[in-house]
Amino acid sequence: MTLRKWWYLFWTTLLVGGVAAFIPGSILLFADRAFVADFTFGEYVFNLVQLFGAGLMFSVLSQMGFFAYLTLNYIALSIFRQPALWKTLQVIVILVVIFDLIYLPYSAEEASPLWTYVLLTVLLVGLSALMANWKVRMTNRTAWIPTMFFLVAATALEAVPALQENNWNGIVTMMIPLFACNAWQILKLHTLVGGRTQEQGS
Repeated sequence: MTLRKWWYLFWTTLLVGGVAAFIPGSILLFADRAFVADFTFGEYVFNLVQLFGAGLMFSVLSQMGFFAYLTLNYIALSIFRQPALWKTLQVIVILVVIFDLIYLPYSAEEASPLWTYVLLTVLLVGLSALMANWKVRMTNRTAWIPTMFFLVAATALEAVPALQENNWNGIVTMMIPLFACNAWQILKLHTLVGGRTQEQGS
């Protein structure tokens, strides 16, 4: 990947993160009746700017996770001579993450109802599968598992601070931009590095 291509990915991912935090965050902010009852226009604009700024920070976190995954993928492919072994390990990690997304928050004190964590996990896995199918159409079928691994595992790991707080407004405003940034990066990867990505199946 050239510096120019990395620069393009960096700025476009920043924009994706800012917009992906701004839109759902502004809707949640306006829906908070306790806030809306007393807000001034200036306060509302200030909070919207904060939301966009938070999205920019989430996008940087997403990019750190993305390059960490690329490094991990490179090392794993060097260690596991059979690509099937690395893909099997990724599937196992995906299953563990799915279980943890449901069980760990629900087992904590003051947990929300079980169905909320199930719904969150189903949405994450379902949207990840859609992005993985899209990635396969653009590259080849070997990209499905790596794409699922990155979108499910990396998004869940990056969103741990919000998940630990068990605040659904925080979870939504953090996970949406993280997922959007992760999806953008993994879908653009093959266009930036060319044939090597397809050979590695990511």
